[in-house]
Amino acid sequence: MTQFALTRLPAPPVARQIGAAVHRTPLLSAEGLMERMFSRLFHGLVYPQIWEDPAVDMAALDIRPGDRLVAIASGGCNVLSYLTQGPGSILAVDLSPAHVALGRLKLAAARTLPDHAAFFDLFGRADLPGNAALYDRHIAPALDGRSRRYWEARSPFGRRIQLFERGFYRHGALGRFIGAAHTLARIAGTDLRGFLDCPDIEAQRSFFYAHIGPLFEAPVVQALARRPAALFGLGIPPAQYALLAGDGDGDVLPVLRQRLHRLLCDFPLRENYFAFQAIARRYPLPGEGALPPYLEPTAFETLRESAGRVQIENRSLTEALAAEPEESIHGFTLLDAQDCRLRDAARERGPGADREPQPDRGARGRTRGEHPRLYPARCAGLDDGRAAYRALAAGDAHRSAGRAGDLPHRRGGRPPARPSARGDPRALARRPGGGTGGPCRRPFGDLRRLPPLPAEGRMTDATHAALMDATYRHQRRIYDVTRRHFLLGRDRLIAELDPPPGARVLEIACGTGRNLDLIGRRWPGCRLSGLDISQEMLASARARLGRRATLALGDATRFDALPLFGTDRFERIVLSYALSMIPDWREALREAALHLVPGGRLHVVDFGDQAGLPGWARAGLRGWIGRFHVTPRDDLGTALGETALGIGGYAEYRSLGGGYAILGTLTR
Repeated sequence: MTQFALTRLPAPPVARQIGAAVHRTPLLSAEGLMERMFSRLFHGLVYPQIWEDPAVDMAALDIRPGDRLVAIASGGCNVLSYLTQGPGSILAVDLSPAHVALGRLKLAAARTLPDHAAFFDLFGRADLPGNAALYDRHIAPALDGRSRRYWEARSPFGRRIQLFERGFYRHGALGRFIGAAHTLARIAGTDLRGFLDCPDIEAQRSFFYAHIGPLFEAPVVQALARRPAALFGLGIPPAQYALLAGDGDGDVLPVLRQRLHRLLCDFPLRENYFAFQAIARRYPLPGEGALPPYLEPTAFETLRESAGRVQIENRSLTEALAAEPEESIHGFTLLDAQDCRLRDAARERGPGADREPQPDRGARGRTRGEHPRLYPARCAGLDDGRAAYRALAAGDAHRSAGRAGDLPHRRGGRPPARPSARGDPRALARRPGGGTGGPCRRPFGDLRRLPPLPAEGRMTDATHAALMDATYRHQRRIYDVTRRHFLLGRDRLIAELDPPPGARVLEIACGTGRNLDLIGRRWPGCRLSGLDISQEMLASARARLGRRATLALGDATRFDALPLFGTDRFERIVLSYALSMIPDWREALREAALHLVPGGRLHVVDFGDQAGLPGWARAGLRGWIGRFHVTPRDDLGTALGETALGIGGYAEYRSLGGGYAILGTLTR
């Protein structure tokens, strides 16, 4: 077994090396002060555990016997998980002395504890009396002096190692942040531990929408989330906060909500140890749910045998790589904070510092973030003389594992659960690296570059317009009375519209103008516009609305809003029981999304798949509405999410009345 010294070169003082990695602006500036507040956190423990998925890392790294890997140590979870795949050696680096001490503690525990049960008591439960005694009896004699001093340091509450008797995962910046979230939820009347009782994804989503989603509307949550310092506990530096806010068109709150929805609602809780740990403040017991690879009982003996193959150093990634022999590294992983910093440093060093590796040189790796920012060898290239480039082994393919932080570990290699056909609420990813748990789908890109649907089988505009006029020439006079009780969800859509003052609101397929009338009354001050392909329906709408709305004849699948309404972008767009009557309904959905301003929302309500209704009721409903050329779109929720991906937005939807209807939003 290969053994390594824990430290090969003297490391620079902690404050200096952390400052070099984080500080980008002068001290006497608002951003400079925040950067120094953030860097101060890394003098202590930030991450008691890691939130990047090691299963995704290991699949992308394609770890083989003899491989030498480089990783950010952080909480040590992923480094130990990589060991279960049998690499030759791992170099783990971190700027935080606390993270280095934690990683070394885990390695020493793997070598010296008597069995998996003791190892799990210490790092799986991390809250049992007697854990400190395990340290004293087994681990301390095998631990290096610097790490022993760290864990045996005393405070008024006892030795630091005793945190493993009081709930270790409640400590560190991340642990305290999660604890604060629990406290805020309790103040608002929600006990997040109730989430642990959810038996399936449907219940998880119901709990989220009923108890967690509304918390984001609380003024205190909105005020805190919009202050960069409030998110330091997540390990988000000021520079990365700006990138997150950019994903939300300047507002970080919808991004946080969308990511939390993804964490809690896109995977069964029993297969998602990230969500379980955040709610329960511990990992599942063996047999209770999925575990990180290094905590699985079957991995313990491999972990024990391989623990000596890891060296953990308190230094920067670029310094460590520059000291490696030529072509000695087969793969490495990055985290977003280092990624952002190294990218900016590359730009500061001028041309050539951030070039891609040459074709015969590369590295496997991943970095987390909504945008694909993978800079493996280019980050290493920051060192003078390109020494770190030379450290990369020749012939390794440069691959990305996608957004590892958003793909919870799936036990046994099973694919992530998908929503049932009932159209339960789900949030879909904003960009290509953030899918709902399966392989990353290729983005649509600019939807205006998509080819049109094949002409074969398409109904022409004139034909569809004539059909609608014929259908509603007489029915328009009784339409609102006869549809009042079975077009479920229209009033809820209007209540949830929440347009900003003076917002431009467009209803596509506005029909008789009933919805626009109610929107104008519920949300006064909005600039109302309506589009419909039927002259007959528009006649009723004009009689109802008069000058309160601008109405125009047009096809929902392609229209030029500027000459029709004096603007080509809207803060809110409504599609109410329209897509089920539009032959090229996907085109209509995409056209609507393209007319949103950044941050604007498309609200959709329409017939669902009725999967929760008795068979006779479903058949009867579909037979009756089919007489009026209405066809429920069973995959409307999926199409809504795919359209969101194509414009860099996100979508949510939920079913109403056992799948009778579907109510959703798309935010650009």
